[in-house]
Amino acid sequence: MVGFEPNFHHTKALSDLEASHRKCGWKTTFFTETAVGHDYGVIDVFSESNPNDHNKEMGATIVNEKKNYDIFKVNLLFSSWTLFK
Repeated sequence: MVGFEPNFHHTKALSDLEASHRKCGWKTTFFTETAVGHDYGVIDVFSESNPNDHNKEMGATIVNEKKNYDIFKVNLLFSSWTLFK
């Protein structure tokens, strides 16, 4: 399994999950603090960071909707398969 997660708040949980999967013999790799797109570079991610958020910031976005977002930068990896529909 391969996964990509730009939000750094999920890094620890995904690292733990990856380790658990590997103990079971499952090939799992999470690219944390990384997004996938049609180009290389760095992008801004907007996140409603709230310590009482039980949804674990599931609403992070790359679109600034003028809300009270925290902004963090993540690496953007190029993937040619994102060009196909």
